[in-house]
Amino acid sequence: MTALAPDPSLPDAMPNWAKTEAAKRWVLDNLGRWHWFRPEDPGAPPVFHLLAEGRTPVPMGHIEG
Repeated sequence: MTALAPDPSLPDAMPNWAKTEAAKRWVLDNLGRWHWFRPEDPGAPPVFHLLAEGRTPVPMGHIEG
C-alpha cells in the first residue's frame, strides 16, 4: 500500500519511516476488524505516499479532501 517511500539519504528518514510503517500496520489491522481493506472489501485500498522533510517541507493531507 506504500507507493512512495521517504528518501533514505535524509537524516532520521529511516527510523521515522519504521515508526510510521508500524503505526500504519496497527491502524490497518484495527480497521480490518470491520473488514475494511480486506479481500472481501469491494472498495479500493488506500495508497500511502510517505515522505520525509528535508530540503523542502512536506504538506500533509489527502486527495480531494
